[in-house]
Amino acid sequence: MNIPEKEGGLGRSHPVVSFGFFICITGLTLLCVHPVYAVISLVCAVFYAVILAGRKAVPVIITGFLFFLLTTLISPLLNHHGSTYLFYIGYNPVTLEAFVYSCVNATMIFSCIMWFFCYSIIITSDKFLYIFGRAFPSLGLMLSIVLRLIPKLLQQIKVIADSQCTFGFSYNQGNILSRIKSCTRILSVLVTWALEDAVITADSMKARGYGRGKRSFFSLFRFKSRDVLLLAFIVFMVAACVLAWYSGAAKVMYYPVIKMTSGNLYSMLFYMAFAALGLLPSFLSIKEELRWKFCARKI
Repeated sequence: MNIPEKEGGLGRSHPVVSFGFFICITGLTLLCVHPVYAVISLVCAVFYAVILAGRKAVPVIITGFLFFLLTTLISPLLNHHGSTYLFYIGYNPVTLEAFVYSCVNATMIFSCIMWFFCYSIIITSDKFLYIFGRAFPSLGLMLSIVLRLIPKLLQQIKVIADSQCTFGFSYNQGNILSRIKSCTRILSVLVTWALEDAVITADSMKARGYGRGKRSFFSLFRFKSRDVLLLAFIVFMVAACVLAWYSGAAKVMYYPVIKMTSGNLYSMLFYMAFAALGLLPSFLSIKEELRWKFCARKI
């Protein structure tokens, strides 16, 4: 799925800031196994994905929702901990605590899938290489090539399949044997093309002097005052959420019975801090969009 990056909002920030945001939001989502945190993270991730990709985010949302349903239905059948029995399947009880715990875990995974989808749009290969290129140049280059190769292979598969259809070798027509032969032919052409492309890439890197002498770096990214403010805001909100988790203001216990911290002032403040962190990229994108529309009307 080829989705262009949004230049406004978080995509216009420094790569360290945007990369740090995704690390923090996914880390907190997985750290705080809490229903309120999970729901807030999911709502913020889906909202931001729709802002970034529009209708192209719908297949990812549907896939994540199907995975959510599958996890929610299967996990209580394997986990029998808890004291509130809902019903029995044979001799295996299905408990309320296991069902709620599976729902929270499925929501966390669903939200992480959506955050990774947003990450793939914002953090491009050049940004990733900029972040890790100086510390781990070989690793950064290898990961950048791999991340670029996956969509390139998917695009090439479509080109090969369309060209094979013009010769009458369609992979979605005919009997099973003819379809297998067509798919095998497409795979053979794809492997040949990939090997040839690897040789061309290696020759190009050698011709440009890769591996000779000290490597130089060039980038257009500059750390501005706006990035400092965003980074300070992210660090402050992350510190507030971590403090809430380890102080017990946002604790929840699932077994043997569900016990959740009451909605006092401290827990509500920490929920608001996590929501502010999750809504930060959406706020930046909407602010940038409104600013462009307002400037266009003035012109």
